[in-house]
Amino acid sequence: MLFVVVYGLTAGCILPALWVIRVTRRRLVEDGIRRMTQRELRFRLTSEFATSGLLLVSALGILWRLPWAAMTHAVGLGMLLHSLIRMPGEIEGRDRRPLRVVIWAAFVGGVSSLIVLCRFGFQAVGNI
Repeated sequence: MLFVVVYGLTAGCILPALWVIRVTRRRLVEDGIRRMTQRELRFRLTSEFATSGLLLVSALGILWRLPWAAMTHAVGLGMLLHSLIRMPGEIEGRDRRPLRVVIWAAFVGGVSSLIVLCRFGFQAVGNI
């Protein structure tokens, strides 16, 4: 279960950090990525930060052995995996291999975390 906690904390910290970097560098619209409207950007940022917050809170909850944390973490992982599945569809044109490698690594980590969470059962949270 330690892997689940570490993955949740890592993903929960990296998501907002990536958006902060993009905003400060004013790279919200890159070459080859479809231009987002203001409304789409607001919804995207809301979903990314909600996913991040849910992963952070649930990972800490698992660490502190709270009974609701495992189910909440599963929801957060589902939100993250949905985002990772959707993202490659927005990439067009140029060679985006480095981004695809990061997406696949995060996807494999998320699926692995979900498998570990389900394999050891939600009641195993009390036995970290």
